[in-house]
Amino acid sequence: MAAHASASPPIPTEPSHLLGAERYAVFFGSSTELWRTDGTARGTQKLANLFAEEPENMQVAGELVFFVNRRKTAGRELWVTDGTATGTRMVKDVNPGKGSSDASFVGSFNNVALFTADDGAHGRELWRSDGSAKGTYLLKDLAPGSGSLEALHFTVAGNRLFFCTPAGDSKPDTYGRKYSLFALWRTDGTQNGTIRLKTMYDVKDMVNLNGALIALVHGPDYTVNLCRSDGTRQGTVRYASLSDPSFRAFWGDFYGMNLTVAGGKVFFSTNGCGGEQPVGMKLYAADTGTITLLKDYYSSDWRDNGYTVEIGRAVRGNYHFRVGFGNYDYGQYESWRSDGTPEGTVRVERYRLADSPGVTVGPYSVFVHWQDSETGYEPWITDGTEAGTRMLADINPGDRNSIPDGNLDCTVLGNNFLFVANDGMHGNMIWVWPYKTKRPVRPLIPATAPTVSP
Repeated sequence: MAAHASASPPIPTEPSHLLGAERYAVFFGSSTELWRTDGTARGTQKLANLFAEEPENMQVAGELVFFVNRRKTAGRELWVTDGTATGTRMVKDVNPGKGSSDASFVGSFNNVALFTADDGAHGRELWRSDGSAKGTYLLKDLAPGSGSLEALHFTVAGNRLFFCTPAGDSKPDTYGRKYSLFALWRTDGTQNGTIRLKTMYDVKDMVNLNGALIALVHGPDYTVNLCRSDGTRQGTVRYASLSDPSFRAFWGDFYGMNLTVAGGKVFFSTNGCGGEQPVGMKLYAADTGTITLLKDYYSSDWRDNGYTVEIGRAVRGNYHFRVGFGNYDYGQYESWRSDGTPEGTVRVERYRLADSPGVTVGPYSVFVHWQDSETGYEPWITDGTEAGTRMLADINPGDRNSIPDGNLDCTVLGNNFLFVANDGMHGNMIWVWPYKTKRPVRPLIPATAPTVSP
């Protein structure tokens, strides 16, 4: 009997919105097709045809991926997939009938997804789901009646979700300024475990530090405070405080930003407006309650205007960030790293980067970079050193762009880094980089394009 050639693997059209779960990743094809992949061509298949109008609105919780889908009989409601066609289904009609609950995800822990939704009776409130109808319910009516919850800064730390709700304005400080007040909440995913912790000044950002919450707070008299919470009222305290005389000279608003944890330290930068130019662009690190100034980019040998400290991430225990200059050509930046000490805060190299902030992949940071007229926007990697910074692959050879808009659509799945790129011949495809084995970058579906090496 003659052997039959195996069928060609399915080829998704215009893949986008990659999101990795524990053992598989999902993505959308042609905006309305939900697909899954295990990082191989054989393990790539279409799960369902959907009407997901916001495919970016997804949430991983353990082995499940939650998303929002619309049906004529149920509106826009909560759906889930376990990576199989039979396991792709509506979880619950939260807003019964043709109404839409319009779930919006805010985090997950302990295999439970947290989201805000409107059930038609309580307004938009905080809900939880374990993927079953019985395990999907309203946590607490934080805005009683039909009013809607106004919450922000959702942050998972330990086995808790922290968030803030507006709580009015403060009294004027010494300089006559009023600050927004916020109520800090936490939930453990149960109704009884959703409690209000403390009222705080203007909360700008929050991060997880070793299972505890760190909040960046603007206090009275132009102070910057870092507050720490272990999820209890008595354990919600001020962690560190900073007051700089130059903050008071700002003509416009003052900003603390880019709160990031790296190597057990908390990094953040400050800036403000003094007249027509930004001033006070400084980088700080906090460790065991002490805030250290790492670099003053305004008083150093920098340009007179247009600089920003932005897009920070942890790479091998160091803080990796970029410094931008508005008076250069569009997109001129320098790449820096810091170990949390002034002497360990150094420039890595000058790049022309796209707007993509990059992602952490094992010991590397992957970002989009335009080097010169010989290459377009391509994926690059760095380990935080100049020697360890290189182009991952010239996927679209020459001066053409494989990632035209400069934004990485990507996810990490096991030992593989998956991302969307265009080689100039086959349109947008999913590409795979086995980052732990350092094998060449290849297309997910091998039949569509050749393997590309660095």
